[in-house]
Amino acid sequence: MSRRRLLIFCSVGFSLFLGIASLEMGFRFWWPQRLLFEGIGLFQPDRDLGFRLAPLVARSGEPMTNSLGLREREFSLHPPEGTTRILALGDSFTFGVTKFQQTWPKLLESKLLRHFPDRRIEVINGGFPGFSTYQEAGMLARTLLRLEPEIVILGFFVGNDFLENIRGISHTANNGEILSFKAVEDTHFEPPNPREAPLDTVHWRETIWPKPSAASVGTTDFLHGFTGWFYRLHLLRFIRRRLLATGNRPLIARVSPPTPGPAGVSPTPSAPRKKDNPRKFYLYYQIPRLAIYDRKKFPKRAISNTNTYLQRIAELLRKRGIPFVVLIIPDELQVHEDRLQFVLQRAQLSRETLDMDLPRKILKETLRCLQVDSVDPLPAFRRAARKKRLYKPWDTHWNEAGNGLGAQLVSRYLGTWNLKPPLHGKPLADCP
Repeated sequence: MSRRRLLIFCSVGFSLFLGIASLEMGFRFWWPQRLLFEGIGLFQPDRDLGFRLAPLVARSGEPMTNSLGLREREFSLHPPEGTTRILALGDSFTFGVTKFQQTWPKLLESKLLRHFPDRRIEVINGGFPGFSTYQEAGMLARTLLRLEPEIVILGFFVGNDFLENIRGISHTANNGEILSFKAVEDTHFEPPNPREAPLDTVHWRETIWPKPSAASVGTTDFLHGFTGWFYRLHLLRFIRRRLLATGNRPLIARVSPPTPGPAGVSPTPSAPRKKDNPRKFYLYYQIPRLAIYDRKKFPKRAISNTNTYLQRIAELLRKRGIPFVVLIIPDELQVHEDRLQFVLQRAQLSRETLDMDLPRKILKETLRCLQVDSVDPLPAFRRAARKKRLYKPWDTHWNEAGNGLGAQLVSRYLGTWNLKPPLHGKPLADCP
């Protein structure tokens, strides 16, 4: 390359750099493109599970997570003598988008204490926003079983858990935010082995949350650093949001639709923020979910992976003699007819092609094969929805009334068995 061409090339490159830098500065000062959890630091990377909740996070002066990285008050690792400890495992529905005492695990605890006034009962909130069943199984095996629960209740949200299980792990965390990365396509799941170091030490939390090995630190730090820098460009966020806003394409047309990200969480700059346009935010998450109600488009991999992950959880708990119960959390589209019609209209689809009970049927058949008990709130939710809203406005998550009804149904189930539900057996021979 001649000296003149090199000079022109450098001049053009420098001009482009200055132009992009000027636009970036303009967006930062006059039109910042913020993400949902930016600056809160709610998430942090995890070498086994992609990401997890960071410990000791506070928001608006109120604590969000305890020293173990759970949305819980501080509690002893070992249950106090005579205490029945129940673990509520799940994703953002279990974590809750309401106040702490209005989440379904805490409402369940208060209902059980009223029903059994002479018993000491703890319900631990083991909800992690954005977790798939793969990650929930790994977190249970590695960490949460150390809390010695007597009962484990898994909140399975049919709206996106099937789709998230296609990938298993598809997100990591940087700067407190969830970011997407190349999907993990591993159907041969083996949960991480629990660390055997003693917990009765001052540094027990470091034992539960192991640090990455020295060999992987350099690569991990570089990738997280580059990814975080790239996704912090406000110009990129603006372009992605504009691309999302243009074109009314029916996302249901995808045979195996990628999930847009954890419910209520912006995985990339492409997700609109709820406060900017709540209806667009709602459609961004709900339109891709229509695939799970279409028998022809329901991803087969979602079914096989979900079966595998649930079976691993069941085996893990059965070996330890811990009863396992699944709370089948319904999607708002199954409950509130007006929301379903709104989404169908925007997606330009007809309800005639959809079976709104399909994911529930598939999950219940899986649980039957695994001989795992379930609590199915859908009929009760449909009856209650005639009189009141059970989901937060344009949010997809339960409000206080929805959490209360879900907790009431689980409390009724546990009360029937006097807090000693039957231990599930081995999978039936006709299980796929």
